Amino acid sequence: MKTKLISVLLFLCLVLTACGNNTPAGTTVPDTPDNTAAAVEYLKSFYMNEAGTATAVDFTRFGIVRLDKEVFTVTWTSSLSEDLIKIIPGDNSIVTIDINEECQEETPYTLTATVTDEAGHTASYTWNHILPKGQNMVQIVEQAYALKSGESMENEVSLTGKIISIDSIWNVDFQNITVTMEIAGAEDKPIQCYRLKGEGAQDLAIGNIITVSGKIKNYSGTIEFDSGCLLTAVETGTAVAAPTEISQILQAAYALEKGAQLPYQVTLTGTVTEITTPYNPEYYNISVRMVVEGFADMPMLCYRLKGGDAADIAVGDTITVTGMITNYNGTIEFNYGCQMLSRVSGGGNALPPSDDAQQILSDMTKLLPGQKLQYRATLTGKVVSIDYDYSPDYNNITVTMEVNGTSIQCYRLTGEGIADIAVGDTITVSGIIENYGGKLEFGAKSVMDSRIAG
Repeated sequence: MKTKLISVLLFLCLVLTACGNNTPAGTTVPDTPDNTAAAVEYLKSFYMNEAGTATAVDFTRFGIVRLDKEVFTVTWTSSLSEDLIKIIPGDNSIVTIDINEECQEETPYTLTATVTDEAGHTASYTWNHILPKGQNMVQIVEQAYALKSGESMENEVSLTGKIISIDSIWNVDFQNITVTMEIAGAEDKPIQCYRLKGEGAQDLAIGNIITVSGKIKNYSGTIEFDSGCLLTAVETGTAVAAPTEISQILQAAYALEKGAQLPYQVTLTGTVTEITTPYNPEYYNISVRMVVEGFADMPMLCYRLKGGDAADIAVGDTITVTGMITNYNGTIEFNYGCQMLSRVSGGGNALPPSDDAQQILSDMTKLLPGQKLQYRATLTGKVVSIDYDYSPDYNNITVTMEVNGTSIQCYRLTGEGIADIAVGDTITVSGIIENYGGKLEFGAKSVMDSRIAG
């Protein structure tokens, strides 16, 4: 009896234990597998080429890694004190390795990643790096301006300066902006920040004090942070908020001196009164003049306007445009890079590219000096003179052709085979026709589509 009672009690203990663990009786609970070593190898794959590299500017590292469905936290530590290397956790599990760009001497250091899983298993890996001796920012600018066209500085650098111009407004599609800044002590040597990215870049204004990291190059004479440069800090500086009253915006615009620019981005709505340059299908832009209601004496040119259905803009349409306003040789305009946010048709029709020769000839003979056709035209005619010989430097030629008895010059004509054009050839040309000082011509950048030797 005693043996049977003990057996029953043991059985009840097993049942209770199994129930308490929600595990069927007789089942062995496996230990959590340790995959931290594999997670470290995966992490290393992101930074495999960075051992021994010099780190002159701040950089980022992953704060977590995922291997299959398992998530591992990554803790980064440095062998240097915080006054030289600071580890800063950020949003989206990204860790910033904050570098002291004014380090007094070149200093080797290690950066260690410790990977931890939910069960507490850990594994680590260490990279060797070099913290270079810091440079004075003026010295960096001097070195940048010593670059020849096409050359780049060897290492990434970081500069802090004041924005003096917005060269291309914030691009929503590509999430970047282009600005130019000046560095204290080197104000005569501005640095462009080309296609700058980073938190807060969309709100930058002239007068902001910004810190930018990246590689500097000489691009055809422009000293710039190359595409991919990163905005790492922003201060308000002397930035001025844009007025909210339309009258204040226009008055400020018309008070600009030649070459000056409003220090803030502006958005205006107006009615299109003129197509100054027809839509260009190659560059996806158009230039128009618009008038804001109530301010007919303050028209605004929208130069090389892009966005939305810009190809369909017609006189009479109501458009909303955003960009930077400048005084360009006396013309107040939204400068290159302005964007159309919306368009409401005014009932007019944007004339499409035309190859109806008789209609084109009729339209162009009505042009007054300085006027252009409001569409891209295509004409076929016989070459009657070579006005300017083919230029191998500029890859163009100027000829006059006759179309149905009407002469039209093709100024600085481009296209394949233009070097072989001769009098008597039959050519087909596409471009914008204008009345230039009383002479009808295809304007510069017209293209020869085909040629039949005469």
